[in-house]
Amino acid sequence: MGLFKAAVEIDAADRAAFLRKACADEAALFDEVASLLRWDDPTVAGSPESPESPTVGGAPGDAPERIGPYEIDGLLGAGGMAVVYRARQGSPTRSVALKVLRASCTDATALLRFRREIALLSRLRHPGIAQICDAGVARERDADVPYFAMELIEGRPLTAFANERALDRAERLRLLLCVCDAVEYAHQRGIIHRDLKPANILVEDGGGAGRPRVLDFGIARQLGPSDADGAFVTRDHHVLGTLAYMSPDQLDPDCVIDTRSDVYALAAIGFELLSGRPPLGVAGLSQLSAIRAIQTRTPPALGAVNPACRGDLSLIFEKALAKDPAERYGSVAAFADDLRAFLEHRPVRARPPGLLYAARKFTQRNPVAVALAALTMIAVIGGALGTGLGLHRARRANEELRRRSAETTESARFLVRDVVAGLDSVAGTAEIRRALLERLRAQIVALRRHAPDDADLIDDHAVVLTYYSDALLRAGRDAEALALRREALGLYRGLAARRTASPADEARVSIALVKVGDVHLGWAEWDLARDLYGQAFDIDRRLAAAHPDSVWFLDNLAWSHDRLGNLAMVLDDLDAAEPHFAERLAITTRLLERAPERHATRHGVVAINVLMAQLAKRRGDLPAVESYLRAAHGAAIKLASDTPNHRLYVETACTTSRDLADLLVEAGQPREALVYMEDAVRRAARLRELDPRDTRPLDIYFGVLVARTRLALVLGDVDAAERFLAEARDLAAGDAARALGEHSLESYARLVTGLASALEAARSGPTP
Repeated sequence: MGLFKAAVEIDAADRAAFLRKACADEAALFDEVASLLRWDDPTVAGSPESPESPTVGGAPGDAPERIGPYEIDGLLGAGGMAVVYRARQGSPTRSVALKVLRASCTDATALLRFRREIALLSRLRHPGIAQICDAGVARERDADVPYFAMELIEGRPLTAFANERALDRAERLRLLLCVCDAVEYAHQRGIIHRDLKPANILVEDGGGAGRPRVLDFGIARQLGPSDADGAFVTRDHHVLGTLAYMSPDQLDPDCVIDTRSDVYALAAIGFELLSGRPPLGVAGLSQLSAIRAIQTRTPPALGAVNPACRGDLSLIFEKALAKDPAERYGSVAAFADDLRAFLEHRPVRARPPGLLYAARKFTQRNPVAVALAALTMIAVIGGALGTGLGLHRARRANEELRRRSAETTESARFLVRDVVAGLDSVAGTAEIRRALLERLRAQIVALRRHAPDDADLIDDHAVVLTYYSDALLRAGRDAEALALRREALGLYRGLAARRTASPADEARVSIALVKVGDVHLGWAEWDLARDLYGQAFDIDRRLAAAHPDSVWFLDNLAWSHDRLGNLAMVLDDLDAAEPHFAERLAITTRLLERAPERHATRHGVVAINVLMAQLAKRRGDLPAVESYLRAAHGAAIKLASDTPNHRLYVETACTTSRDLADLLVEAGQPREALVYMEDAVRRAARLRELDPRDTRPLDIYFGVLVARTRLALVLGDVDAAERFLAEARDLAAGDAARALGEHSLESYARLVTGLASALEAARSGPTP
């Protein structure tokens, strides 16, 4: 390990040369040390295309003499997927940078990425972007070798150039502005770079401050429906990109990446240009620790690191480096405009975080407290709206009306997207949610009267209707919930028709179809549920196929298989259920490879194991039932432990404990079952206590009490059985239970009566 330790001490930019010299012809040693370096320092190991990456996949002696029409003069750099050579072309005579796909990376994904880079580069003709001049496939060593040639940039990495020239602050900002212009040009052509960093920006010495040139579009993507994905982690867990300059949204598998990700990267580069260090120090951290730091830690203010940058300049970078893309500049052009305004001593648009920004951050930490305050806030919104309408009727102060209207809409959006969304999963908030959503729905309707075609308001309206329908359904108001869900479905369909290029809108239509189908499923209207689930499945399958790297779309497809398989099993069609469960399992495995720490992925693991247990039980395979249930239970308990206030995950932990206990009783192991059943009782009681008028915790608690009573009877503990049965009887007779409907109440009554008979028999002694 001495060579590895020596390499760690060397500057990242010089490691590749050091390794080539130290390893000589020992290619295996070279690869091993390079791999260790990639995992040790995520700031330099991410991009599979980067010419500055130390992860060279072959020894230097492996360079061919010629590739196609190009004579090879030497190695410029290499990454996990490609090698870049300095080469000479005969006609016309010129030196080029020749990028060649590695022979070990000719799978369909790598070829697609390489061809996409060629296609994207061929569309870019800007003085700040290195130009492609040729592409082809050469036959080398009995294999096809894809390549493309680019103009050879004789320059230094951006930060190295600025430091070597001792450029002042203004000169450094002008260099950054040149880069911004090139990136904005690419954005205008629908291309996002996704791997901007100093090593991918070489500055040519053209006198003065130099001429920056942007390189390496290896993981660039086309904006729009063809590439609406956020996959930056490969199946072998390598990050595509360079962590020190990656935005938090790039590392979120659910996020659809847009140009604001490049805004963040440019700001990170500028931060380093002006302060001498990246905004977040992730060097030396493991890859997982680095990702967590990027997603959770707030970068320091530029002015705090470099006091010469205090004031407006620091605010500009604070805005551009915001964790939430919505808080950043909407485009690179807007970021550049503020930088130019600073240089020209004009007012800048960046401001200290405002009230709503601070409120969003507070909401993430204190959703319940904010919800209580929000009930009052809605009255303020209504007052602002009323004042605005009064001004309108008087035809006075039009500018004030616009300002009030914008503030009112922004406040309502804050409540919809931050407060309501934050509360939805929190146990113990059912009553607050219902009250908040009822009032918020009325305010959104009022706002839409004055802006009926505002797409964002329509979206907000649909979100409120969906959340409110969830709350009503859990209160036993199924018919009202169905009406709201149908209304939301209509709104989402309208948005999808207006914004035809948005796959996210299609996904929301799918979810809305499922929401309507769920109500019909609860009413045992099987055909209606199957039709709606089938429509959603068609959408999910199409989106997952069109965007194979999107975790969100893949997860939606997994749940579509889940629903259709479960419905088939309810209808005793096990042959129809099995293929859906098999696909659900396969997709869950893929999701685990790509987003193992994602809570929704982990919940999917629980769900598929529960389904497989149910299927195995129908098939009579009891050992398999136990195996699946233990896997589901272990995953559910761990997830609930990590998210103790998440009502769905806590409910799932409770039901898997009960199911496992029931199975153990059936298998003749009541003593072991008691441990799991007590856990279920404890969790169910807590859920019921937190939301006493919510039908879901009530139903879970009743089921657990029934199961606990049966277990007590098996154990011969008549007193415990009597105690739990009494509680179940009181629960079934209480006011809250009436919201469950007549069918459920009849079922409850039958269970209580049956247990009462069993208890009476137990008191009377064993049957002769």
